[in-house]
Amino acid sequence: MKSLLMALLTALLVTSPSVEAQTTLPDNTILAKSWQPECQCYRRILWGPETWFDATYPATFVQDFDFWPVSRTATNQPLIIWTHPGGGVKHIPAESNPADPTLYDRIIVPARAAGFAVASIEYRHPVHNDDIVPPPHWDIGLAVQSLRNMAADLGIDPNNVFLIGGSQGTLNIWQAQQADMQVPGATGAAGQSSLVNAVYAYNGQATYRGKENATWFLVPEDRKEFVVDWRRQHPQDALFGSAASSVHRNSPPAMLKYEFPFYRRLVTFEEAVKHHPDAGLKLCDAYKKAGIPKRCQTFDNIPKEDDYKGFVEFFQKYLKPPQAQAQ
Repeated sequence: MKSLLMALLTALLVTSPSVEAQTTLPDNTILAKSWQPECQCYRRILWGPETWFDATYPATFVQDFDFWPVSRTATNQPLIIWTHPGGGVKHIPAESNPADPTLYDRIIVPARAAGFAVASIEYRHPVHNDDIVPPPHWDIGLAVQSLRNMAADLGIDPNNVFLIGGSQGTLNIWQAQQADMQVPGATGAAGQSSLVNAVYAYNGQATYRGKENATWFLVPEDRKEFVVDWRRQHPQDALFGSAASSVHRNSPPAMLKYEFPFYRRLVTFEEAVKHHPDAGLKLCDAYKKAGIPKRCQTFDNIPKEDDYKGFVEFFQKYLKPPQAQAQ
């Protein structure tokens, strides 16, 4: 019975969700009402139908996004999707401070200057929101599909979609390794691809599975206690995904940066930091084993103020010719 249950749970993890619930862009009247002149952006457009309560804040959230175009009339803009960290800013304020650069200065300003539009999405996370059964892994991919479905109204280029995020937002690494969620022959968002050109992550995770984290990063004597405690806190651990274990020959280019220096060795539980920098080494090793070592770069000792420095130049390397516009 136990093995049958585990098989069913595993099947829930590896099967992408039904696409029937995905939404399309609100009509242009609603889109126009979302325009905010002070930020030259659209605020809180729905990309999906789900709502959930998050006790961390505490508040109820919806699957929405903010959209920062290069200009309101721009077309064929390559799109960068930002996934926020946990417990932090969900909707980037249009606040600039050159002396102490804000998120706006570090993401929106350089992206727009280089001709990229930015979408900041609200999403559920499999560990942070594991009170939801099964744990919600797929929101980033679903959002990619939904925004591609809105391409004509938003003025974005479906051929050029990139992911960027930090901490909790580095679920984007896991999503980038997954198979395309596109349903052949489907219309609407379901008929769009969930694949992206490249992914950039600051303080990213190699895996959300307790046993893998213990085996890959902890000294043997500390592993059992860590795994027991992790599974006590997260009963759905068996359903959590693993980015490093999902890497394959067609995985997209990844740039991974970490605040702390690499250990390059197993550590004790007391030594381990929240965002283990060797996760970057593990992920790039997975790329190497998949035969694509040049697609993964990882760097340590990157201070928080430089978390997103260089993302524009990285993404520019992987721009494709824009999709032809329908006549």
